[in-house]
Amino acid sequence: MTDAVTRARDALLAAEAGGAPGELPVLTPAEVYRVQAAVLAARGTPVLGWKVALVGGEPVAAPITAVAPSGAILTAAPGRTTRIETELAFRLGQDLPPATAYARADIVAAIAAVHPAFEIVGARLGEPPAVPFAAFLADRLGNAGLVVGEAPADVGAGMPARAVLTREGREIAAGPHPHGDPLAALLAWANARQDACGGLRAGQFVITGSFTGAPAVEAGATYRGCFEGGGCVAAVFRSPSGER
Repeated sequence: MTDAVTRARDALLAAEAGGAPGELPVLTPAEVYRVQAAVLAARGTPVLGWKVALVGGEPVAAPITAVAPSGAILTAAPGRTTRIETELAFRLGQDLPPATAYARADIVAAIAAVHPAFEIVGARLGEPPAVPFAAFLADRLGNAGLVVGEAPADVGAGMPARAVLTREGREIAAGPHPHGDPLAALLAWANARQDACGGLRAGQFVITGSFTGAPAVEAGATYRGCFEGGGCVAAVFRSPSGER
């Protein structure tokens, strides 16, 4: 482990514990993924899923370490903005080992189920442009957890094209997937994987982008995300003091 990876790991662990992390050292792309792995190793945390994105046309990914069922009561993290994103969570039915020749059909065949989901975003170090993108990626792209709803009965019916997000029953956002094809980022990552956390494994969830932007959550509010023909997911947020 290089000195830069060690210092970045320690800074992120301090931030997770509520301390002041200071500025992360400059990291190479390979070091960023080693930082992710080093933080998980220090915490003894398994990888339950992946957040995958296309940034400037290039795939990036970060491990997800917390998954809760629909209806979960969550606490907004003190001292930082918590955001909510309505996503499709693809549950893998088989491993996707490193390769450079996956086709979209291979990715579809590897998916056991498609779930409505909320990504909870709570960046420990801040978000770009306030922090360098490498630091944001080392901070697991700001992921703070995943809330997963029941998968539709007919997985082969096709993926929903649109989702609606409501807060206390009122629509606050709606739209399609930002890349058009929800599998585009997953396909790109499977063919160019660089992570140091064990790769794409059966049973993991993979999310690839929000249909409804990333609005900040309000403590005491109930959120519900519904897909056209693709089911719904819900979560309740309380304040750090425990009030709903």
